[in-house]
Amino acid sequence: WISYNNSFSLNDGDGVYMIEYYSTDKAGNVEETNNETDVVDTEAPTSMKTEEPTFEDENGDIWVGKETEFTITAVDGGVGINLTFYRINAADWLTYIGSFTLAGQCVVNPALNTIDIEYFSSDHLGNNETIQQQKLSLDCREPSVIILRPTLQEAASISRCVQPIVVNVTEEGTGIKEVWAELWDDSGAKVRSEILEPTRYGTYEKLMDKQLPPGVYTLKVYAKDNSGNVKISEQKETLSKCVFVERIDPVV
Repeated sequence: WISYNNSFSLNDGDGVYMIEYYSTDKAGNVEETNNETDVVDTEAPTSMKTEEPTFEDENGDIWVGKETEFTITAVDGGVGINLTFYRINAADWLTYIGSFTLAGQCVVNPALNTIDIEYFSSDHLGNNETIQQQKLSLDCREPSVIILRPTLQEAASISRCVQPIVVNVTEEGTGIKEVWAELWDDSGAKVRSEILEPTRYGTYEKLMDKQLPPGVYTLKVYAKDNSGNVKISEQKETLSKCVFVERIDPVV
């Protein structure tokens, strides 16, 4: 038994402790012994950050885009996670409440950037994880998409049952990953979808079946780069009763 003179700490390391205590008065009356079990937790949580999509270039640099989604997962073997914090480029610490993107950073600086992400978690006893840090390359720039076929004149009255879709796509960052086209009717329903393929002319092309009821449609062409940035180009089309043709004019 140790005579109690002042507050004390359980500083023998993490574990389960049973504390017993009692008091006596000056007449020698002894209190019945009290006891409690305490668990000591001094271990900080552990956090892990993931992001998708990403792109690793030939130099081993990791690229992300403004649509890349960041997720932080924290675990703690003791009292549990209290809060997780993160910050970008040494700005104010933000409380992590769910996945986030860097779209706001792209608004501030739409050019290519190097992004410094820091994050850590704390448990319910105030044990703080050592701040973790990672530098990433950020590509804010969307690809450029120009619809070459159908031309505006062709789109005004399309009568071919099979229509070539030809687009010019350029990208100055991580390179093009995928280009595709969709056709939507005036009710907002997607009625056609085609993956466009690169050609030796530097364009992306595909024949699209346009055997559809006459009316006004919207052609949407999407280009996605390797860091997840997506550009959409749209064009209105008026389809008339279609007829088949024996040959498709080559792209000039």
